[in-house]
Amino acid sequence: GKPNCQFQVITAWLGSQIAWDGACKNGKAHGQGVLRAYKKDEKTQVFYGVLEAGQLRKGVIDSAEGGYVVGEFSNGILKPADDLKVGALTVETFTLASKIAKAYSERLKKAGNASSSEYYMQQTEKLANQMD
Repeated sequence: GKPNCQFQVITAWLGSQIAWDGACKNGKAHGQGVLRAYKKDEKTQVFYGVLEAGQLRKGVIDSAEGGYVVGEFSNGILKPADDLKVGALTVETFTLASKIAKAYSERLKKAGNASSSEYYMQQTEKLANQMD
């Protein structure tokens, strides 16, 4: 990330161009936002969630394989969830991710980027529909 807003890189994203759209605190990405990883000729991978002091904490990764990685993270790795809590955590996390995608879409629209705004509004709906 930028020197005044750094973040942890997910191992699978090494070699990608990575961008954070969210708040920063004490030189680290912090709070809700969107972390995107780009590689030439590959699907962009996106994390919709929460970073604390530059570390992934909770959210949804829309992976290159087309699936989702959902939950809480430690050192960029998904933490194992208690079987009794996994359902509630999944619903809560997809709800959070959908909210974050919608806010990002609205920021893009305000900035005049209509096509990207529409794409992320569609992602908002896809994330919300994971709970159906």
